[in-house]
Amino acid sequence: MKTLLPIGMSCVMIAFANAGPVKLIAHRGASHAAPENTLSSFRLAWEEGADGIEGDFYLTPDGEVVCIHDADTKRVANKNLVVQNTPWPELAKLDVGSWKSEKYHHEHIPRLGDVLDILPEGKMFFLEIKDGIEIVAPIRKILETKKANPKQVVLISFDQEVIKECRRQLPQFEAHWLSSLKNFKQPGMADGYFEELKSLGAQGFQFNSEAPVTSSWINQLKQSGYKIDAWTVDNPIIAKQMIDLGVDFITTNQPKDLRTQLFQNESSWNVRQHIPRQNFIIQSHRGAGELMPENSAESFRLAWKLGTIPEADLRTTKDGVIVAFHDNDFTRILPNESDEIRKRSVEDFTWEELSKLDIGAWKGDHFRGQRIPSLEDIFQELKEDDTRRVYVDIKNIDLKQLAKEAHLQGLANRLILASTHIEVIREWKELAPESSTLHWMGGSEQDLEKRIHSLEKENFAGIDQLQIHVKPSQSAPDGFTPSADFLRNVGSRLRKHDVLFQTLPWGSRDPELFTRLLDLGVASFATDFPDVAAETVTSYYQKAE
Repeated sequence: MKTLLPIGMSCVMIAFANAGPVKLIAHRGASHAAPENTLSSFRLAWEEGADGIEGDFYLTPDGEVVCIHDADTKRVANKNLVVQNTPWPELAKLDVGSWKSEKYHHEHIPRLGDVLDILPEGKMFFLEIKDGIEIVAPIRKILETKKANPKQVVLISFDQEVIKECRRQLPQFEAHWLSSLKNFKQPGMADGYFEELKSLGAQGFQFNSEAPVTSSWINQLKQSGYKIDAWTVDNPIIAKQMIDLGVDFITTNQPKDLRTQLFQNESSWNVRQHIPRQNFIIQSHRGAGELMPENSAESFRLAWKLGTIPEADLRTTKDGVIVAFHDNDFTRILPNESDEIRKRSVEDFTWEELSKLDIGAWKGDHFRGQRIPSLEDIFQELKEDDTRRVYVDIKNIDLKQLAKEAHLQGLANRLILASTHIEVIREWKELAPESSTLHWMGGSEQDLEKRIHSLEKENFAGIDQLQIHVKPSQSAPDGFTPSADFLRNVGSRLRKHDVLFQTLPWGSRDPELFTRLLDLGVASFATDFPDVAAETVTSYYQKAE
């Protein structure tokens, strides 16, 4: 697979410009430096930041599924053996690394199970089947034995019958059809390829980057739900063309270099050069996070004292008073009360009844006596200082009532309305256009990308800030999810629409995590530890002075 460089175009550094974070798949591993289809090549791919690997597999006569591209070993070993005719013990002895470099003389052909054993959580594995349908059952057995994650492993093949068999035997795993699209320009062939893809039951399509595909054809595939990969691309200009077409994956021999060239412009963006420290927004989650009982007037005051903006979760009592409270009931906040009270919601109480509840004691005796504040109480706190603002996260209120009360007090421009529902965000913008908005979301990268892509098509209408939940994870390659590449890409896309990029590192008080997120282009935080976040951000700015 070769990459065609357009005549007259020079190699330049290009930033991502497509609608989604394209994932880079290491072709036969990091095959530019290590011997292809070996464990060393795959490990190097992970070290170079590849989002996934691609490996080729044949079936031996004794039932082993082995990783090698060619039908024989002539090109990669000093002995020419036909893979399908050679038992595993004989293949296992071959040196398949020295042809690349003497330092790889220890490399041998790996089996499918060996490759699965070194597949990190969160990374992808494109398993290309070079054999016929007889290999599918052995692959299924290995995937089951190794408890392979269907979200990580994708079965790919040029053979249409193999794709059908994969869908029959392994319906939980995605299957992508490979094609060079040699006849794409012939009359009717574009539609023919599309119809063939549908008939296979495949979930994706992978094509030669040299094929003369059109953006309208790729868009047709995307709108039909297919995931798209272009192979094999080492040139950033070609990669940019593929990105502009809308592909989801790019298979490359050089994952590190290609990533560097594609991301160079955006990777240099840093909040310190664009937002003064005094304007850096830190949202104190539910008031002051873990430092105080949540959603109390005392917690809001502490948040402001720390130089942050508190968040209040808004609900409405049964007599129509808007108050600050997060949960659906009082089980967590009133552990010592009767079930009759604990299982009730804010909406089941009158304001008079609610105002008597002690929401501080659960956090400690020294917080005893703190009460649920009303919206009127919050507004009075705002009036104490003209610089104060507050996030209001909508749980269960009438937006028209909120807008009316905010306008009566002249405070709408000091509210930042937060919601995970875009329709709430946009309704609020109609009611109070002078107010800012924050759209928050969590979940898997796939789910997040679907939501962001949909918003992006509408130019993030109504959204001033967008928050993504970040979860620390020792098993994730970056130490957190979503991945660093995903977050970097989201930040780049949001900046093009003047949307502030905020993250909420769930449960973390680790300064290193906050610092890493800042390095990725994060420009605001929500946090349960506003003291740590504020100190870390200040230190981060000081280091640049």
